[in-house]
Amino acid sequence: MKSERSWEWVQRIAAVLIIGAVLFGLLALALNGPEIAQGGDYSSACYRADGGDTWVCGSGGEMRIDAGGTLSVAGTASFGTITAIEFVGDVTGDLTGDVTGDVTGDLTGDILGSSGTTIHDNVVVTGTLDVSGAAINYGPNNLYPIGYTDSGFQAKWGSDVITATANVVHGLTTPVVGICTLAGELVDNEEQLCSVKINGATVSIYVYKEDGSAGDSGVSVHWYLIGLP
Repeated sequence: MKSERSWEWVQRIAAVLIIGAVLFGLLALALNGPEIAQGGDYSSACYRADGGDTWVCGSGGEMRIDAGGTLSVAGTASFGTITAIEFVGDVTGDLTGDVTGDVTGDLTGDILGSSGTTIHDNVVVTGTLDVSGAAINYGPNNLYPIGYTDSGFQAKWGSDVITATANVVHGLTTPVVGICTLAGELVDNEEQLCSVKINGATVSIYVYKEDGSAGDSGVSVHWYLIGLP
């Protein structure tokens, strides 16, 4: 009689243990989801660490989002290396961090935009800068030809053979500054001086001999003008 009661207690305790184990397994599955491995289990390449707060993929591990899937990050994402076939989308916020590394690959595509981009620091070009299909608009800080201080001015230059005086063709609508230089060796008592006269859009260059009289033999004169186009 006593042995039968003992056996009944053993069966009851065993049933309670089995039910508890099943309930514990269901609870763990509900809380942890379908992760490959939980905290402390490093037998898989991807596992959860720090009490389940961190998802880790070690060497050989991969977190993959197939076509049609979306990775949404509302917080902060830190990357060591990013490898991508294509980036598509708009960046509507500011990029406030520093880019301290080098861009060592080739930029073969075009940078397209509907509005201008302002660079607030120095731009160093060690190769050739080609401007195709557009004009270079000068701005402040002495970026005009030979330091001219008003926007829109251009420089023109040329060379003409002039005897005493000649009007040169320059292409400016409003020339304001002009200089000239005689080419070749200077000869005593011959042409040694030149001057520039500006009258509206007309630019005249005069050649003089050493004694101040007008030139009479014809010499090459290089001229340089600054004005509005």
